Amino acid sequence: MIAYKIILYSCFLLVPACVSSPVLMNDPELIGRHPGAMEQPTDLGKKLHTAFVYDDKIYWGYGDYSKNTGPIKMIPFDLKQSKFTESETTLYTEAVFLFRMLKDGGLYVPYTDPCGLPESDYARKNKNSWEIFNPVKMVHIYDIVDFKGKIYLAGAARAGPAVVYELSYADPAYQSLSLSVASVDERNNFSRFYFCGEVKEKLYVQAIDYRGGKHKNSKVFDGIRWTDGPDLLPDGYGTHTKTDRFGGKLIYRTGAYLYSFDGAVAVKLQSEVIDFAVYKNELFVLKYEKQTGKIIKTSDLLTWAEVNRNIPESASCFCIARDNIFIGTTDSKIYKTSVYINR
Repeated sequence: MIAYKIILYSCFLLVPACVSSPVLMNDPELIGRHPGAMEQPTDLGKKLHTAFVYDDKIYWGYGDYSKNTGPIKMIPFDLKQSKFTESETTLYTEAVFLFRMLKDGGLYVPYTDPCGLPESDYARKNKNSWEIFNPVKMVHIYDIVDFKGKIYLAGAARAGPAVVYELSYADPAYQSLSLSVASVDERNNFSRFYFCGEVKEKLYVQAIDYRGGKHKNSKVFDGIRWTDGPDLLPDGYGTHTKTDRFGGKLIYRTGAYLYSFDGAVAVKLQSEVIDFAVYKNELFVLKYEKQTGKIIKTSDLLTWAEVNRNIPESASCFCIARDNIFIGTTDSKIYKTSVYINR
């Protein structure tokens, strides 16, 4: 990550036009370092990629699949006790970039790059136990979603195409190839689906080739068949995309861009974005702007208010729980600050 110098402003200076009045920013409080991420052998492996609140605990993803690190220990931060727990399980993937809670109430973790034997596709936590599933044995799994009562995995197959597989809640062994898209130029190339998102009862993906970049169209699934859809990445894109829904729209971060999509047109909401989270009917965004780290929020996707600009320059992800923002960093540190604007 490019290092950004944090600029501290006096509370008496004028603030950006999107903020209604001057605010006094508190410095986030350092509450610890993730013990599992600290053990990783590379700098990228120590980076906290994602954070997710589940069962009053915060789960953290980390790892470096470019250097084949891992495995990844699930060591959550217990919000009731304000400390890390013991490791709940070890996931044999080189990195974790995403957590999802699906409609059965389980916490799902797709294996970005499976390692160890047997190779697995994803893990699920229900209540106090973890289970491992390997119905497909994909080479990379970047997203896992629930759509019309079924589970869908999005990622890449060993032969090179971007793929979506359909799975079943009732039968863990069931799997069916739902979509396969080859790269535009198959010579020494491959394609991947980095995200899978639902809006207005349709599922969307868009392939990105390793050398050729994004495909010009997305693919749209209505539960029966796939068809061509609009470009979801008009202004730029990256890998390891995160999606959520807010205000009846699909919200997704890809690279440093944050988009909204209403089923017809993708609109860029913000740039220089690191992460985002939906909390209490508001959308919070962690970003960099003019070499300043900050968190902003909106309730309508039109007007934005600044929550805190004193964000550590190493910030890499965040989540919100119990009216506090928990910020993960590139060096395994975790900070806490209030969700409320301090006036």
